[in-house]
Amino acid sequence: MDKNEYNPEKIVMYHMSEHGKDLINIIYNAIKQADLHKDIPYMLYFREELCEESKWYSDGLDTISTYPEILGLIDKYPDIERVHFQKHEKDAIEPALWTYETFLETCTGFYDIPLEDCKRYLADFRKRWLEYGYNERKPYRMELEFCLETGNMDKAAEIWDKLKEMKIESYDRKGAYINTKIKYYLLNDKKVKADGLAVQGVLCGQANGSFRYFLVTRQVISYYLEYYIQHGDYKNAPEIAHKMEHYFDGGYRHYEWIPEKETTLWASVMCAYVYKRPGQGLRIYKKHWKDWEEEKNPRYKFYAFKNAACFFKGIENQKDSVKFKPGNLFPLYNESNIYNTRSLCSYYYKGAEEIAEKFDRRNGTDKYIKELEMSFANAW
Repeated sequence: MDKNEYNPEKIVMYHMSEHGKDLINIIYNAIKQADLHKDIPYMLYFREELCEESKWYSDGLDTISTYPEILGLIDKYPDIERVHFQKHEKDAIEPALWTYETFLETCTGFYDIPLEDCKRYLADFRKRWLEYGYNERKPYRMELEFCLETGNMDKAAEIWDKLKEMKIESYDRKGAYINTKIKYYLLNDKKVKADGLAVQGVLCGQANGSFRYFLVTRQVISYYLEYYIQHGDYKNAPEIAHKMEHYFDGGYRHYEWIPEKETTLWASVMCAYVYKRPGQGLRIYKKHWKDWEEEKNPRYKFYAFKNAACFFKGIENQKDSVKFKPGNLFPLYNESNIYNTRSLCSYYYKGAEEIAEKFDRRNGTDKYIKELEMSFANAW
């Protein structure tokens, strides 16, 4: 693009592009253009866009590498102006703080980011959030999410006692707090309490329109699906998996923004179908095995491999082998294209186990290995 033709508002038309790798490359080019013209507001805006795109539609690596640049910009230019597309935001700092949440969630999902670095970022977020004039509710929720993801349940209980008494402010995203509460109750095996909140969460989503209803409901379903798999409840799992599948292939498919990568959630759906709809489960496996194999986000890959191991443990009780043509890039490839279900089960279990050990070593807990062992033991 010629220097004289620089038009950031025109560049933002990249929203018309399809999400994923191609759009990430387009945003990278937009960042280069803004940097070249020293357009500070758009230097910040495009980096925020990259962080969100990478988190929701890719592996999150660009989020990790880019967000520190955002902090550098808002520290160097505290009076930075918001861009035209942020007219509903109070200023340019506010969206940067919301993107901090995306960054914190992404850091937790990579075991090679030291725990102390994650804690340092949490403390920095709290400081910036409070200095901006907001209350402690969101920092507490983010710390609770961090404890739940790393398996520090004693600390989570302490934060929970503080959080549940705090007032919801106008700038709070109510649906996010309901989802966190549901997650907390399910991880503590208090399903009855989670059930009541799940209804409230869906109603909250309905009140905010069909798109918000889709997002809240999908998140709630993913929590329950994982809960059923871990507890071996394959009576209820297929029904809720079918709802998830409907959101992917049915009436809600035109909503492209799906928190957490769709391919990872397909592994949960596949596992849920192992006893009542094994044929559909195998079709899902044949379609998505390569996505799980190439996944660079270790948290996503852990759950995909864990649930694949549970699926093939169940399939093993029904048949000794499966036949399909994955190609020679398949990790267990053989020319006969006949694959022993026990070998597939073992492959995915070992892969999940390796990731679990790295996460637990980083976190100083046994959360991941316990989830793997519990899910596998309860797979019939």
